[in-house]
Amino acid sequence: MLEQGAAGDKSLEAFEKYYKDSKNLYKMAMSEDKSIARLSCFSVDDMWFALMFTKGKLGIVLSVVSLFGIILYFVTSADSGSLVIDIMASNGDQNPPRLQRVFWAAIEGASATALLIAGGEEALSAVQTASIVTGLPFTIIL
Repeated sequence: MLEQGAAGDKSLEAFEKYYKDSKNLYKMAMSEDKSIARLSCFSVDDMWFALMFTKGKLGIVLSVVSLFGIILYFVTSADSGSLVIDIMASNGDQNPPRLQRVFWAAIEGASATALLIAGGEEALSAVQTASIVTGLPFTIIL
């Protein structure tokens, strides 16, 4: 585990100073038996998987299950959005043609991809902000 610095702080600077090799950050932020992880040492993207790997060999299974759940969530959400757009485009027909639904799903995916590619590194936060601003009037109306 980490030793406290001269001032008793356990900041990231003290962590990096104590462990000079940042390439092995994953190994350094875990206890020997991998039962404890210092999650603040990981990026936001890696925190979840670091937590899963504290469960030993079960961590791999938990990581795969969580990735499957995330993918299932996005696919289900995209499918629901495509269905709603398709029903609106077909003048309220509750059973629109599947090919038309596939078309709308492809258009949604292409437009999201184009926004992310055109926006550069800050594209995701820009897309998130745009979706919140767009949805804000509906929260007032509903």
